[in-house]
Amino acid sequence: MPARNPRKAKAQPKSPTRGVRSKRQRRVLCPSETSEIGDQGNNRDALQNQTQSIDSDTNEATRSLNWAVIVASVAEQPYPSQIQQYKEWRSAYRSLSKKSQRMPLKTKPHIGAGSKREDYCCICHESEHLENCHTCKLAFHRECLPAGCARNSYDHLFCLICVRRGWDKAPPVLTPPASPQPAPVQVHDPPSHASTGTNANSATIPHLLDPAQNLELQQEGLQTQSTLGEYEPSAFDQNTSDDVTYPGPAVQTGSESLQSARHKRKLRYSTLPHEVDESPTIQTATDSPQGNRGGRKSRYSTLPSNVDASLSVIYRELESIAMLRAEIQELRTQNTQYAQTIKIQEQTQVALRRDLGILRENATNSESTTKEISELRERNAALEAELLVSKEQTAAAKELKERLAHLLNT
Repeated sequence: MPARNPRKAKAQPKSPTRGVRSKRQRRVLCPSETSEIGDQGNNRDALQNQTQSIDSDTNEATRSLNWAVIVASVAEQPYPSQIQQYKEWRSAYRSLSKKSQRMPLKTKPHIGAGSKREDYCCICHESEHLENCHTCKLAFHRECLPAGCARNSYDHLFCLICVRRGWDKAPPVLTPPASPQPAPVQVHDPPSHASTGTNANSATIPHLLDPAQNLELQQEGLQTQSTLGEYEPSAFDQNTSDDVTYPGPAVQTGSESLQSARHKRKLRYSTLPHEVDESPTIQTATDSPQGNRGGRKSRYSTLPSNVDASLSVIYRELESIAMLRAEIQELRTQNTQYAQTIKIQEQTQVALRRDLGILRENATNSESTTKEISELRERNAALEAELLVSKEQTAAAKELKERLAHLLNT
């Protein structure tokens, strides 16, 4: 016998998955079971469709409820308060634009046509692809727009609330506040110049003075300029004098102006403290205007609040020019349409008048024809009467002829 290979002789363990195939018996389904499975699938699809329809109905109900709540809350407010809210909303845009001017270009907020808007839809409360109302802060999706919204020729959207207010045709006009009465501005006199009566800081603004007083001050200023001669201030004096705008002409004596100029030059070129403290009288004379400068307003300061408010109102009115132009264009188109309708009506009136003339002519002709017909009828009646008479006469003649013939035959 041949020698067996010991390697082949070893029994190799069979894995449960190797070499053995599990014979799975396929279950044959009955037709009743297949119909039951199909019915279950159809029921599942119907249930899904029913849940989707219920979800859509609930979403529409919640949307309509939210919009009804918004409309009711706005309707409860009186109309003057609504106009006041509109003005405050438009003024908020002006303050936002002023802040954005100070920001760099990359960090500026987005400012659209109008004031601050809502960043979500007021129906579904989602924030993408929004359309803003032109006269309020509400925003909508195109598919969420409620019934009653309107658009103008410039494709500006107006919600139902603004349409009911009539703001789609005539929005409220922003009028500037009444300007206050100008009051005389007085500047207090510094203590170092209290003895001098010609100081201009103790007087009012020159354009508020009487003409006689203003003329006297100008004459005094000319006299002091003649006593001073050709004095040219240094660059330091010019820089310090440009920082403050004085309300009136500064009139001083020649000695005081020269002392103040010398003291300013010493302050500019001196480095030691004892050089500055040599003349205490000059320091008191020159420190008082500097102390008084703190109370005065610089020419680079902002405008008063009432002026700023009136300017903001003017800017808002300028922004509404586009809407007014659109309204003017709409009115022009309406006028052209009305002119066309008037021309059409005039042409129809001309045609109706022509038809009326024809009818009148026909009426006159019909009257003449009726007269002729009546005459012909009368004539016909007379002829018929004559015909009857002639028939009777012929009948009588026939009888006589027959009698004569009978008599002759006999």
